[in-house]
Amino acid sequence: MSLPCITPAAFPATITNRPSLSRIEYRIGRYTAFRTAMFSALDKTVLLEGWTHRLPDDPGIALLEGAAILCDILTFYQELYANEAWLRTAALPESITQLVRLVGYRPAPGLGGEGVVAFEINGTQALTIAAAFPFSAQIAGLPAPANFETSASLIALPALSRFNLYPPTQIAVVTTGTTQIAATVAGLTAAGVTLKTGDRLMLVDEGALSNRQISVVQSIATVLDQEIITLSGGWQGTAPRGALTAYKLGRTFRAYGNNAPETQFSLNSSNQLESAQVVTTIGLPNILNSFPLERPVNDLSAGILMLVDLQITNTSNQTEDLFLVATAYAVTSGTDKVGPMTGGITRVELQTS
Repeated sequence: MSLPCITPAAFPATITNRPSLSRIEYRIGRYTAFRTAMFSALDKTVLLEGWTHRLPDDPGIALLEGAAILCDILTFYQELYANEAWLRTAALPESITQLVRLVGYRPAPGLGGEGVVAFEINGTQALTIAAAFPFSAQIAGLPAPANFETSASLIALPALSRFNLYPPTQIAVVTTGTTQIAATVAGLTAAGVTLKTGDRLMLVDEGALSNRQISVVQSIATVLDQEIITLSGGWQGTAPRGALTAYKLGRTFRAYGNNAPETQFSLNSSNQLESAQVVTTIGLPNILNSFPLERPVNDLSAGILMLVDLQITNTSNQTEDLFLVATAYAVTSGTDKVGPMTGGITRVELQTS
């Protein structure tokens, strides 16, 4: 069987390029051409005709293939340099500048742009920005950020970095049906109060304490320096005569014995059943000095603020509404008895002055 005779490509390649090309070819060969040429010369060497192994695991073959790679790299860069030697094909600005200098043209020197910029800094301390401080800025119309440096030193103040001017906040008038009230963010923070949807608020007209109600927070939003609170159902009272104060409510307690029966039955000495009215009223001094909560409460402490809503019957047997904002002066545990009921309670001494 005869093998076909393959004619190797001409090596080195003839460099020819037609006019007006944007890029020219300037390589006498690539890796394959160099490898083929060296192997062809190896096959024609009489002294090495016994060397027939051509795989790269042979050190000699590996050396020749490495030489072919090196020639490929060298001709690659030679072609790049050749393209930079003609004005039409040059890609580097330095090459174009050097070419035009050959005909006596002198490019104008680069001019630096000037402008006014603002530095924005964080923190609370003033910062000195030295002269020649480098920075980049995106300029409209330029594909990439431009490099600048400060022409003189300056002092940057955090307070002037970024701020907004707003008109003074107008206090909204609360009338019947008003659904939104506002509180300052600083005021809530100072009081340690956080509000969320579903919280209960006791709204009190300081000019008329009877003009009050419990409302539920429907939503809350921060607008500038204020928390805008939307109330479910809105304000049902009349227009406040004084400031409208809001208290965030926690738990609700009633006086011990509030659910006692009206009548108590007992056997007398004659073994007859007698009835007596159960007294569930509490004298005002006892209310303030030893208010009995309806159940033991282990997590109350002195100093807590409490809202007290009472129905008071005066000496003329007239019922009056009494509302107090009082601080718990002392909290103690004990027991109480109202009619047939006896149980453990927590007593709270209220400080009203």
